[in-house]
Amino acid sequence: MYFWLFHISFFYGEIIPGEKRYDHGPEYREREKTFTCCEESLIAYLNGEGRELLARFVNAKDDLDDFSLMDSFVEGFRLGAEFMLDIFVLPRESVVSDIR
Repeated sequence: MYFWLFHISFFYGEIIPGEKRYDHGPEYREREKTFTCCEESLIAYLNGEGRELLARFVNAKDDLDDFSLMDSFVEGFRLGAEFMLDIFVLPRESVVSDIR
């Protein structure tokens, strides 16, 4: 893919940041295992109504995490855009004079 087609590929859904998979390290995998074991234990311990409440709780937490991730993405995108403006748009003299 050529760099000038990046935004077009992004627009048409050929680039999906949320689908990027990372090789999580052992600390992540350990915490994921702990979470899964706790959730399975709670499901086994709870009755029907408790299981439903737990499912609603987990879903609500997932929704909150989605909002947080979206906000982080937007802020990161804005920060990147500001860096681009500073590097490519602002007069070089003003940038250099600010550093001195």
